[in-house]
Amino acid sequence: IKVYNINSKNLLAEYQKAVDAGAEVVIGPLLKSNIDILSEKKLTVPTLALNHVVGTENTDNLYQLGLSPEDETLEVVRRSWAGGHRSAMVLVPDGTWGERILKTFNSEWNKLGGQLVKHVYGQNFEYSVRKKLNKFKKVDMVFMVATPKHARQFVPIIVSKLGNKIPIYSIARVYSGTPNSKLDKNLNGVMFVDIPWVLNPNKVAVQMQEVLQPKSEKISKFKRLYALGVDAYNISMQLRQLEQQQWHGQTGQLFLDKDGIIHRKQLPWAHFVNGIPQLLDK
Repeated sequence: IKVYNINSKNLLAEYQKAVDAGAEVVIGPLLKSNIDILSEKKLTVPTLALNHVVGTENTDNLYQLGLSPEDETLEVVRRSWAGGHRSAMVLVPDGTWGERILKTFNSEWNKLGGQLVKHVYGQNFEYSVRKKLNKFKKVDMVFMVATPKHARQFVPIIVSKLGNKIPIYSIARVYSGTPNSKLDKNLNGVMFVDIPWVLNPNKVAVQMQEVLQPKSEKISKFKRLYALGVDAYNISMQLRQLEQQQWHGQTGQLFLDKDGIIHRKQLPWAHFVNGIPQLLDK
């Protein structure tokens, strides 16, 4: 393995340097802006980008693996629908990232025949959520996309307006990745999907985390990116095989679509109990 430090200015030169040095596969870049730049180049070896950029699909030899919130959103749709829910309230943050999630949920939910009450919250999120919840009390589930900080404020408001029997679903964004019963006690009952590395690490993951943990305080903050790196390394030499055979990775069950995008599915679920995530479906 040889590591090249790149930026937007030297990206293409360093990429070519790696190829000229005999690289059989290139892993990276991570930043979307750099993936955009690389997608305009004729790639001569399989290249696994660590993110997904819309509009760069079908670039020869370019594969894209990321922690897509859309994949997690689809898991929420599947589980909530299977749970008998038909009328959903969706709370997503303002901006293009939230719009992507809302679009994914809306599309799949409508295909199934569900009803959707959607709302985008901005800077004044507490007022925004309170105002919306005052108008809609007939939903049978809530899909909340929020950071831990915001979710800790949202959940008590949702419960006070809709009652504690309305299930609240979320994605990995709701959990910091580090158990904290004091801070997360307001999240009790919230169900969320996350990667195996975080919620249900296998023996290999546990061993790797034990090695990584003493080396840096940033491990907890970036643990999902470490898992992404592990999967990227493991599948890098067998990218084309993913078209026929799925890979059980640290970020989920991976499969490749016709556009070169590697998706994740069958992610583990947890819910907060006394402020601590507990696995569902053991």
